[in-house]
Amino acid sequence: PTPAGIVDFRAVASRLRGRVDLSWGYEGAAFDGSFLVERSTNGSVWRFVRDCIQPYDAAAKVYKCSDTDLTSGTAYSYRACVVTYGTACASTDVTESVTVKAP
Repeated sequence: PTPAGIVDFRAVASRLRGRVDLSWGYEGAAFDGSFLVERSTNGSVWRFVRDCIQPYDAAAKVYKCSDTDLTSGTAYSYRACVVTYGTACASTDVTESVTVKAP
């Protein structure tokens, strides 16, 4: 089974134009895989954020990444999941989406 436990998933508009900073913690069981963050502008089509694919690290307290080259003024929704292979949040075990407007 896919481990659950992503907590405090946040998306915050950066001071830098066209950038959103993302962060999350993990309080689940150890696993062999990665965290994946996806974004959407319409809530139905999700695409992975390349710079936000991060391997699980038992010593990490917080994971951070940034989504860049975004269109200023556009609202983006983000969600995160655990993947053991692949580049899509195919399971139903994903965080609630967080929407933020790119600066």
